[in-house]
Amino acid sequence: RLEILTIHASKLTLDKFMDLQSTLKPIAQATPGLVGADLAALCNEAAINAARRYSDGGPPGVTAQDFDMALDIYLRTRRPGTANQILSTTRPFSLFGGTASNKF
Repeated sequence: RLEILTIHASKLTLDKFMDLQSTLKPIAQATPGLVGADLAALCNEAAINAARRYSDGGPPGVTAQDFDMALDIYLRTRRPGTANQILSTTRPFSLFGGTASNKF
């Protein structure tokens, strides 16, 4: 997830004092199960936060605080998908249609 976040964040105008890797690493660790589209939405939300801050007279560029706010917003508003429901279940894999013979 860190590599995917880095790709999406590289398209943003970042704050010149922000260390991208140290900012994105905890976010990548806090987002298990998110796919590339989810991570792109997270980066877009950070950019929206930065644009709001800039329009209110703040400094330009996406900051670590923008990413933190985006993560809070995204995790509060997203609906868990099917993959998350399957991964969080306590049922045996044999109930999921022929997966009992698969090795994980």
